[in-house]
Amino acid sequence: YSDSIYEKYGRNTPLNLLDTLVLLSKKLTTTGDSLFLNYATHHPNSIVTLWKLIEKFNSQGYKIEYKHTYSLLANKIKNSPAGLLLKADLEAASLLSINNTFPVIKLKNIALNNSVLNIKAMSNKFTLVDFWFSSCPPCLREFPRYKKLYETYKESGFSIVGISTDDTNDIEKWKKTILDLKLDI
Repeated sequence: YSDSIYEKYGRNTPLNLLDTLVLLSKKLTTTGDSLFLNYATHHPNSIVTLWKLIEKFNSQGYKIEYKHTYSLLANKIKNSPAGLLLKADLEAASLLSINNTFPVIKLKNIALNNSVLNIKAMSNKFTLVDFWFSSCPPCLREFPRYKKLYETYKESGFSIVGISTDDTNDIEKWKKTILDLKLDI
C-alpha cells in the first residue's frame, strides 16, 4: 500500500498520510507478532512456525521477540538446516540492534574500493546508520528528510552513514541512485 502511495505522490507524499500509514503499519505488525507468538507457544514442533518466523524476520527485520520465539521451537526444528540458518541470522542481526555498539564492518565505497566503517572511531556525538537499497521506495523517500536533518544538526556533532544492501548485480543502479539523489559520499 505504501508503495502505491509513493507511486502516486512520489517524494511529495503528504506527511499526514505518511504518518497515518506508519501508525497503521506498526499496529498491524504488533498485533500480528502477538498472534504469532501465541501460535508458536502452542505449536513448537511445527515447521510452519519456523517458516513463518523466517518470513517475519525477513520482512520486518530483527526484533528481540523473534529471538524469543525461536527459543520456543522444539530442538528438532531449531537444529534443522533452516533453523540453524535462522539462528545464525538472528545472532548476526542482534549485533546491529538498538542500544548495541555498532560493529566495525568492511564495505565497498562507490568506487568499489574496500572501506572499513568504524563508527566508534568517528568524532561525531550522534550517528544515524541507514540501511537502504536502490529499489526501495520508502528508503528513497527518506533521503530528503535525512539531508534536512543533517543540515540542521551537523554542527552539534550529528552524522549519517548510509549502507546500501543492494545485490551485486544492482551496482550500476546503486551508483545511479547515489548520483541522482546527490548523496554525499
